[in-house]
Amino acid sequence: MKSYLLMILLLAAGCSTPRTSAVMLNNSTTYSPTSNIEILMRTPEKPYIEMALLESPEGFNVPDLLIEMKDMAKQLGADALLYVNESIRQHPPSTTYMPITGGYQSIGGVTYIKVKAIAIKYK
Repeated sequence: MKSYLLMILLLAAGCSTPRTSAVMLNNSTTYSPTSNIEILMRTPEKPYIEMALLESPEGFNVPDLLIEMKDMAKQLGADALLYVNESIRQHPPSTTYMPITGGYQSIGGVTYIKVKAIAIKYK
C-alpha cells in the first residue's frame, strides 16, 4: 500500500507544471509582498531598482505566462514587471507510424512561447 502511495506522489510531482523562475539581481534588501503589479513595455521614467530577472516556463499564450510572472513578482515585493522579450519555438507538424492500426497519423505543429521580464521596485 505504501509503495502505491509513493508511486502516485511521484507521478503527481512529475506531472506538475513548471513555474516561473527568478534570478535575484539585488540580494541586499528583501521586501514585503505587494498586491498590485504594473506590466511595462518600456523603461519607466521614475527611478527604480532591478530586483530579479524572471523567465516563464514554455507555454502557449503570453497573457497566461504574464499572470504567473505577476504572481512571482508580487511575492518578491516588486512594483512592476519590465518586459524584456519573448522567444518562440516552433515544433513542426509530423507524421508517425501507428503499429496498432498499421497506418500513419499526422500530428499538428505546436508553437511554444517563453517570456522574460525584470521585476522592479520604485525608489
